[in-house]
Amino acid sequence: MSLYKEQKLLRPKIEDVAGKYLDAGRTAALLDFTGFIRANKIGVRWVSSNSWKLLYKKESLGYIKIYTGILGKPAAPHLYGSWYFCQQYGYLSRYYEMDDSDLKRFIFDNIYAKNCGNCICTNPIPNDIKIGYMEPTGCKCWPLRIFNPEGEWLEYTKLLIEHRMNFILEENELSA
Repeated sequence: MSLYKEQKLLRPKIEDVAGKYLDAGRTAALLDFTGFIRANKIGVRWVSSNSWKLLYKKESLGYIKIYTGILGKPAAPHLYGSWYFCQQYGYLSRYYEMDDSDLKRFIFDNIYAKNCGNCICTNPIPNDIKIGYMEPTGCKCWPLRIFNPEGEWLEYTKLLIEHRMNFILEENELSA
């Protein structure tokens, strides 16, 4: 039975899968991240093999993916045993407008420019051309990917999600 079919039946939690594919350090970081998610009442829904959607007020915050390959193709060797958080294109301009230059630099360091046809790209934009860059991918779907965040990067990832949650709350207030 394929991993997808097996997981489709079980709908596993991130915590149930992390230790199978990640080393101890990456598992600990991912479990820290899932603790943050649950503490903030963010919904987590299994969507495909080792992939979970994060929801807040019925809006997408992004996805968590434990990387083992895509569409049956083998993953790039350097990605095996990795996990990442990714976010859609829609809110990038709002992040760029913020005053927090450290968070902006973090965002720029994690934007991927090339659409490989599977929307999982591993070609980062060189830092020297990121300044003011507003259109990171041709498909505009999942340009922001944070691979294996630990330490400061994990904290920035959490901050990014907090900002996204605030944007959702602001939009809900405006539409009410």
